[in-house]
Amino acid sequence: MNRRIRKILFYCGFLFAIIAGTGYLYFQEPELPVEGTLKLPSLQSPVEVLTDSNGNCHFYAENNQDIYKAMGYVHASRHLPQMDNYLRAANGILSEAYGESTLDIDILSRTMGFASNAESFPQWIDPEVAGLLQAYCDGINSYIDQHRFRLPREFKWQRYSPTPWKPADCLAVYRMLAWLLSDQALQKVVFYKLLEVYGNTKVMEGFPAIQNLPPDNFPKFNTRFFKILNDYIRQNTQLLDFLEITPENLEHSWVFSSKHFKKSGSALGGQLPAFLCNYHEIHELVSPDLNVAGMIIPGIPFILSGHNSTIAWNVTIRPVDNMELILSPVSEDKSNYRYKNQWLPFKTSKERLHTHNGNDSTILIQSTLFGPVIGHCPGDKNGPGYCISLKWLGLEFSDDFKGLYLLNYCSSWNMFKEAVGQHVIPAIEVDFIDTDENIGTAQYTSDLAIDPFAERLSTLSRIYEPGFVYPIKHLFRYFNPASGMIHHQQIYPDSISKSAPLQCDVFRQDTLLSYNDIISYQECPVNRQAEMILPLFFEIVADSDLSTYQQQRAYDILKSWNCRMSAASIASTIFNTFLAQLRRLVYQDEMDLADAQLYSQFDRLTDESFLNLLFLFHRGESSWFDDIRTLDIIERRKSIVLKAFRETLNLLSETFSPNFPEWTRSNTADPATLNRVTFLINLIPQPTIHISSREIKKTSAISRSSQIAFRQISFNSGNRFSLMQNGARILTLTPN
Repeated sequence: MNRRIRKILFYCGFLFAIIAGTGYLYFQEPELPVEGTLKLPSLQSPVEVLTDSNGNCHFYAENNQDIYKAMGYVHASRHLPQMDNYLRAANGILSEAYGESTLDIDILSRTMGFASNAESFPQWIDPEVAGLLQAYCDGINSYIDQHRFRLPREFKWQRYSPTPWKPADCLAVYRMLAWLLSDQALQKVVFYKLLEVYGNTKVMEGFPAIQNLPPDNFPKFNTRFFKILNDYIRQNTQLLDFLEITPENLEHSWVFSSKHFKKSGSALGGQLPAFLCNYHEIHELVSPDLNVAGMIIPGIPFILSGHNSTIAWNVTIRPVDNMELILSPVSEDKSNYRYKNQWLPFKTSKERLHTHNGNDSTILIQSTLFGPVIGHCPGDKNGPGYCISLKWLGLEFSDDFKGLYLLNYCSSWNMFKEAVGQHVIPAIEVDFIDTDENIGTAQYTSDLAIDPFAERLSTLSRIYEPGFVYPIKHLFRYFNPASGMIHHQQIYPDSISKSAPLQCDVFRQDTLLSYNDIISYQECPVNRQAEMILPLFFEIVADSDLSTYQQQRAYDILKSWNCRMSAASIASTIFNTFLAQLRRLVYQDEMDLADAQLYSQFDRLTDESFLNLLFLFHRGESSWFDDIRTLDIIERRKSIVLKAFRETLNLLSETFSPNFPEWTRSNTADPATLNRVTFLINLIPQPTIHISSREIKKTSAISRSSQIAFRQISFNSGNRFSLMQNGARILTLTPN
């Protein structure tokens, strides 16, 4: 090799090293040191952040303002990209970072007014709480300012900067999550369409578990409003998918008195929903007048599940009905709507949407006395044009964060009720234990005022529930109940028919439970749907109905299954696929004829579909079993179950393999849905939070196979010296 070639290679290698080094330095992730000293502007006094061996933080300060400022700084250092996504989603500015792909989400958020409503809330918030929110946002913004040229790589790839935070942003994010997790819009639209096309009687026959259907005396509009509603649901779905939130994956929670718990004292716990498994922090906060520990969602700086020295609590957002779809006649120029026989002007505003690498646009936001307008429908020869507006309780003010803050200081059931009473929006359940071994729960219910002059779309509503009484804000119940146990579940009544109790509670009331018992259940939980429907399956389908070896083998696998779910469970894969096929065969033909998008929307309402399937199969016959797209086939319960079973086996064979061992859950489910974080809090003899998590880990870089890693830790609070003895590292944040 001559000298010229060597020289060229040397310069090429040198240039490549410079480019690689520059790229490496540019995309380096900023990391918050866990030891030493850092300056944080506007602190009143130093704050010590002790990071224990599990990476959890313990904050020690001389005042609460400094604790919240330090907490905001730490949250930004660990979760800034996701925090920024939540803030942008709530404020309707995602398209500034992600372009046209998120434009519809911004339109939804601006229409709902998560941010615009939150902007008016701080003037009514308790001043002390408002000060803590400001301190928290100051901490976030200080981190952004200090790392403006060394941001996480997500910002560099997309070439945008994080948005500064203000107190109203925390409120907007909280209300946005409440809206998404209350799971109302999708449910109401699905059942409005069904009632509009098929009428009350047909819908009641197909959905016998529904208890709040309206009477059959509403005016019919055919499919006139379907496009408006479909556009609105599409925007909601895009927002849920962007934030990776699945409403059906809500938290399970439980409380046990000492009569059911092996250790001394009561115990309170829960399983986090999937989207929070990698987006939460466990903190201890200590100042002269504050001593609490628990779980916090970055961006919402108050402990949702935690304890002080006297009580422990768990806050859980639940689906609830506090929304109505309101129909109003509209003038020809769409500037006025009719209410109480008079024409009123819309409240309007024009908002500018900035689009990354695209054209900016302006949208018109309208609202009525009831709430935001989600769309207009033109009139016809027989009637006027209409608008649909949303009346949602979450757009009104309540001092939610004051309630969460007061929980920090509760020392009795009465103080707990006072704290919970501050918080009426969004709908939440809060569980309670104390050091005297009392347990209880508070439940928020709908307090939606019903206007007699408002014309509502005919759909599910609490108004039609038996015994509905307005107003109801809170239900406090089960204070030290005789059973000694509270177990909140996502679905399922105690029984569907008197002769066939269908709920098999793994937390049996005559069993003493330990922490390991609960963790064992969470590591391999029971599929409650399988517990309920498989006995029916074996009652309907006999061995003699099976025609192939594959069918017999799958049948035997299901029969020997203990209904426990795991990543490698062949039975779990067969059952989940079978249930999806069964749901499709029962409901899709009617829904496809009603509206092309209806079944895909309904398919996301997993609880509603399963419960009603269960009712239908107990009943034995239904017109919903018939395939209305054919003229010569009338299906009955047995034929539709056998058809679903055969289609399940064909689908799994074609999609994966004819070999049963390859039908594992990891092949058929998103690994993210297998992540689980479970916590348990007990106060005696020392307040402790037990945390168990399981995560999917790749076994190799080129293989799709995966393994589940289990991790159990204990978060001990209230003993700074013990933390230091066990190797906790100290970071001191100091004023400038």
